[in-house]
Amino acid sequence: MWRMKTYLLLPTLLCFPLSAFAEIPIPENPLWDVIEDEVYLQETHSAVAHDAPLTAAAVYDDNVYLGDARGVLLLEGDSLARITGPSGAVNTLAVIDDTLWCAANDGLWRFDTEWRKVAEGAFVDVCEHRDGVAAADASAILSVVGDSVRKIADGSAKGIASYSDTIYAHNGTEVGIVQRERIFWDVRAEWGSFAKAAQVRDIMSYGSRLLVATNEGLYTLRGSTWYETKGKDGLPYEDTTTLAVGFDRDIWIGTMRGAIRNVKDEFQYFGYPRWIPHDQVNAIASAETTVF
Repeated sequence: MWRMKTYLLLPTLLCFPLSAFAEIPIPENPLWDVIEDEVYLQETHSAVAHDAPLTAAAVYDDNVYLGDARGVLLLEGDSLARITGPSGAVNTLAVIDDTLWCAANDGLWRFDTEWRKVAEGAFVDVCEHRDGVAAADASAILSVVGDSVRKIADGSAKGIASYSDTIYAHNGTEVGIVQRERIFWDVRAEWGSFAKAAQVRDIMSYGSRLLVATNEGLYTLRGSTWYETKGKDGLPYEDTTTLAVGFDRDIWIGTMRGAIRNVKDEFQYFGYPRWIPHDQVNAIASAETTVF
């Protein structure tokens, strides 16, 4: 697990490997001295090792929770401690309405003062929707309001998001919309199109936009128009994996080779070897001034 405290980001320094500078020829009798490029003190990072991939992350009540194939862990200083609660593979951790939610293979869980299983089943995702919570298991989309759980649609999804008062879902290859107790896998738009051959990894609602992370870049649904964002548009790496909201109205994008921060129209890249111990980013969560 990697974390970074950041106040001022300098993307120009992050886009070039250190070896590139070492290859620049030094003239004879230069009027300057060579100094090593160091990270500014305004942005620092640290890492905590774990013996298995971490698949989910959330910051709740000033604590950092991580998920793996065996349940939930709590970050304690420079180590991870296994806690009681979900014991199956964790697919999603999310904070909704001052409650920590966990979608795991052994059920849908929530935590405020203690862990409690809300529903049985193999759950893959959970999101805020209207006055409650929507969750996706292996065969249906469920609505949770208080202690009441009811099925609102049949269909298998790998991820869900609530956008424009409607639940959107993805199955790994398509983006669909939940209507009339089923998922319709054909979101039509007046302008633009979604790449049908793309592998969908994550979807997230952000204000007036629905963001979709794929192996071929980002896709954004705004109103009735699809927009694509690729390398030619400034995206440092197109093979994206996960999406998260940062601490300064920014968007964080996980990729197969590092993480990207999107601030307005600017992309800032954090990759191996300086920032990310291993290339693939599975999940991102942010605190007040820190990203995990």
